[in-house]
Amino acid sequence: MSWQFHQAGTAKALLAKAEEDLNRYKCIEPEESIKQSVIDIIEATLKTAPDNVIFAIDAAGSQTGNDKGILCDLKLEIKTIYGLVTS
Repeated sequence: MSWQFHQAGTAKALLAKAEEDLNRYKCIEPEESIKQSVIDIIEATLKTAPDNVIFAIDAAGSQTGNDKGILCDLKLEIKTIYGLVTS
């Protein structure tokens, strides 16, 4: 299975959207635990940020395997968007 999350927004709104989207579908282990760790990292990064700061999150993961083992891929990037013109 694979999953992805690509959004930008204020810290509070983005955290709520990430939790909603990433918890929508369950993965098999160990991918589910990895995805939950990503949610924890996003929360730790955003929960103390001022709400007037814009962030962009680019996260994706996948898992493949056979009787010889499991391979997991993970990408996570959280960026602060500076210089955003709002008016």
